[in-house]
Amino acid sequence: MPLLLPAVISNARSQHPFVLLESSSTQSALPVFKDIINHGNTKTCLLFCLLYPPTSILNEAARSLTDRFRVIDRTSFVPGFSETSIDDLGELFKRELESAQAGSLTVAIDSIDTLCADLGSASKCHLIVFSLLNLLRTRSFPAPSRLIIHTNSPTPVLPLLLLTRLSPNMTHVMAHPPALLEHIAETHLAVPPPSMPPERFWRVFSPIAARGWEVEHLVYGPEGPGSGPGREEFVLEMVIRGQGAGSDGKRRGTERVLEGWSRSRGSCELTELSSLRVIWTKSSTAQEPLAPDPTQNLPFNLNLTRRQQQSRAQVPLPYVHEGEPVLSETPTTGTLGAIYYDPDSADDIDDDDPDEDLDI
Repeated sequence: MPLLLPAVISNARSQHPFVLLESSSTQSALPVFKDIINHGNTKTCLLFCLLYPPTSILNEAARSLTDRFRVIDRTSFVPGFSETSIDDLGELFKRELESAQAGSLTVAIDSIDTLCADLGSASKCHLIVFSLLNLLRTRSFPAPSRLIIHTNSPTPVLPLLLLTRLSPNMTHVMAHPPALLEHIAETHLAVPPPSMPPERFWRVFSPIAARGWEVEHLVYGPEGPGSGPGREEFVLEMVIRGQGAGSDGKRRGTERVLEGWSRSRGSCELTELSSLRVIWTKSSTAQEPLAPDPTQNLPFNLNLTRRQQQSRAQVPLPYVHEGEPVLSETPTTGTLGAIYYDPDSADDIDDDDPDEDLDI
């Protein structure tokens, strides 16, 4: 199956005018946002910088193309300490969009949660996005326009952006750390498709990924990788909703896939991520059993993970001999198991005639 992220970056899926990129405290989707903005297919772009400076988003080639990129830098805007009123933000977006040259247009907002915090209302932020999408729908020649939004979750405006009445066709991209898939494969024995059926995997993955505090513990906990410079790979969960969602030629309402991203090669398959290599090694070993497994097709799990096996081995068992010799060594003879006999008064211990008592 071909990768979906390259099609999203190059705007090959033009029937999806709304692309939502979601970052979290454990993993950022900002590299994907930069790839979309700096891609060669992005002809005319309005970039609203509310949190990140423009130099951190646009590369040198894009910064030189002043006729293609219009940057509105609002990183210095602080509510209550700036000349511009908060209520003028909606008019600013509308005015910049209407003044752009005719034709298809890409509007990018680097941090919608910052806009929501400045407005102090998730509903006002939702109305601004709704008006932007309506204006972009009128600019569908020569190619459909689209809105690219990046957000840092959790944010109160996120549930409103996912409503179907805002945009029936959309692409939602969520960034996850590789430690999340390692944890699910180790504790729940769930490996991403096609190693296991998609229905079974998503029933395990979705509720765990939604618990942000648990994912934070996996990354920033005592055994987590932390936020060091070595984290050059991450996992992308992509939910594509609307017409033509199926990448295999089949029409379906929603498609959900997992893909990888690395700094060296960009978009890639999950199997190409070096941080997840141990998952595929374990899954390939588990697919080749030496004998029929009686624990298959059970409604509960009887297998133990590596951590559970280590914990069980550390439990002291009662009444278990630990290997010390039962018989002590004799100091004089140096042999084990010496027998000592004290003869009784009625015993005949005469060696001259040992059979005297037999009357032969």
